[in-house]
Amino acid sequence: MRRIVVRCCLVTLALAFFAPAAMGAPQGDVKCTVLASGTYTTESEQRVNAPGTPTGMSRIIRPDTVRFTSASHTVPARLGVRFGLRFVVTGLPASTTVNFRKIVAFPPMRKPDGTVTKGYEITLSYKTNAEGAVTNGIEGYGFDYPYEIVPGEWRFELWYGDRKLTEQAFDVVAQ
Repeated sequence: MRRIVVRCCLVTLALAFFAPAAMGAPQGDVKCTVLASGTYTTESEQRVNAPGTPTGMSRIIRPDTVRFTSASHTVPARLGVRFGLRFVVTGLPASTTVNFRKIVAFPPMRKPDGTVTKGYEITLSYKTNAEGAVTNGIEGYGFDYPYEIVPGEWRFELWYGDRKLTEQAFDVVAQ
């Protein structure tokens, strides 16, 4: 009986140690460095369906077209404003696609259908280079409709597995 208990304990320890790696969970020293944050403009973006976001849409933007116009974390509450962050993540598996979770929290927003939302969570996919890095990540939000413009704290979080890599708060202010 004692041998069975010892074997079960060893199997449990082995699973606890090796299973996260097999399932693609964060391993090693994954680090996120924010290179820029604030308001930005972009020359190229493509709108795609994104269920769960306030508008049901999201943007795919080419990172090389993003120009940060202000490093302030105070964001003017007006249509057309885009704000967010540019980042690098290292310590990831090399030459593959990795998934992050982006969590955005904001003050209560009443959508056109009458429902109220205080944030959303979406899955992001990025390709890593041969060194296991995402070298030009861009994530943000843009005010396209009047109902989105909610003054107060807006918080972005970037997660890899169960590990929060970074968070950035912005103060959206009425002008």
